Amino acid sequence: MTLTRIFLVGITFFLPAIVFAQDKGIVTCGPQQDKLCELADLFKLLVGIYNFLLGMAGIVAFGFLIYGGIRMFLYSVDEENLAAGKKTVVEALIGLAIVALAYLLVNTLLTALGVDPGTIGEYFSGKNLQ
Repeated sequence: MTLTRIFLVGITFFLPAIVFAQDKGIVTCGPQQDKLCELADLFKLLVGIYNFLLGMAGIVAFGFLIYGGIRMFLYSVDEENLAAGKKTVVEALIGLAIVALAYLLVNTLLTALGVDPGTIGEYFSGKNLQ
């Protein structure tokens, strides 16, 4: 049991690092890029961190959904383990719903403010002010 949890936690932390591996850094300004940092760069960084954490939360919830399903399937004879597997699946589905609602809420808020999520840096740089 413990080995399974260690595996799930390990995959959870290393998979996003592999998926989001890019040749550009997290911060796109500073002395290394020969560009001064502005307020727009801070908002780009915050949105990037938010997107990363949202993806991590989705992966963790999906992992627990699979774990609960496997537990229900393998230990369906034992009522206690079956109930624990069902509880894990329900909690994972609630977690996925929370992740989806957080994504929807933030993007709705940005749209209500008149911000296209793809142009965060342009909006907060003052270029879109009338």
